Amino acid sequence: MSTPQSHELALIRGLLIGVFLILLFGAVLIARDVLFPILFGLFLALTLRPVVRALCRVGCPAPIASFLVIATLAVAIAGFFYSLSGVLSDWVADIPRMMTELRWKLASLFSSVQEMQDATKEVEQIAEGTNAAPAVRADGPGFLSTLLGQTANFGSAIAIGTILAMLILGSGDLVLLKILNAFPRDRDHVRKVIFDIEARISRYLLSITLINMGLGAALAAYLWLLGFPNPVLWGAAAFVLNYLPYLGGIIGVLLLGVHALTHYPDVAAGLVPPLGYAVLTTLEGQIVTPWLLGRRLELNTIAVFLTVLVWGWLWGIPGMLLAVPFLVLFKVICDNVSALRLLGSFLSAERAPGSGKAAHAAPPGD
Repeated sequence: MSTPQSHELALIRGLLIGVFLILLFGAVLIARDVLFPILFGLFLALTLRPVVRALCRVGCPAPIASFLVIATLAVAIAGFFYSLSGVLSDWVADIPRMMTELRWKLASLFSSVQEMQDATKEVEQIAEGTNAAPAVRADGPGFLSTLLGQTANFGSAIAIGTILAMLILGSGDLVLLKILNAFPRDRDHVRKVIFDIEARISRYLLSITLINMGLGAALAAYLWLLGFPNPVLWGAAAFVLNYLPYLGGIIGVLLLGVHALTHYPDVAAGLVPPLGYAVLTTLEGQIVTPWLLGRRLELNTIAVFLTVLVWGWLWGIPGMLLAVPFLVLFKVICDNVSALRLLGSFLSAERAPGSGKAAHAAPPGD
């Protein structure tokens, strides 16, 4: 039988939990610049741990194996982006002309004749190299400086996280032993949880990387068949953007649509490339990814969306990149802790036994 005192204790407990969550969100928001490279390094280490362990089995010391794996990955990524740097710089430099031409083409869809005339004048000025060029240069540095600053901050965080991952991998099983020593009574259970986390995170991130590579290759082949310029660049963009759940595909379709509308002479032809991109991303998200990941790693769509929304609100694009790996990590913990298994069941996309019958059962009283 409940008493007024028990109600007060429950109310106080709820208020304390609410205050704790508010303080936690505030701390995560403030400590973004510190926590992001740490989490990135942790997830990278978990992903590459099976590769390093395989090299250790053939006699390679852990520090050397971790250095070889990280260095190979860094050189491959740097070479990949360097090979596309020339095309990418030309595309960025051509953005002002494309935006003006896009405005001119879309002006026919609106009733304002004056807007079409203004856009036509701007196109003529850019073609003649007159008054439009200084205006573009005046507006450009602000945007470019902001973009370069954000890119530099993101790149430095990635570099710090990569170094941390190399240190974690180079330490061998030292971190694992430290964690096990902290739980002497549950060593076997903790060891199982850690290896389960490592296996699922590694499988998830490696699978997503292969899926993104397939999406990028399919888009590049599709654009090549259409005769669209720089299909490899767009395939690489699709590969990178697809790491952002939901938002990445939307950004890619919009960017490709803008470029296609300025490349083709009419609007109808310009809609073909982004439409194909949208179809490919839909097939990837609804068929390919669930089939390759399987039910064990597939997550509840609502949980994924909410996690991406919260982490995007807290950290922006870096938060969106880490949202799903963090959700996978949290789900593994929930699956292995009895008190959190109900929450883990909600995060899973797999239906509980009998849920299909329950969903179609008549409500009480009918």
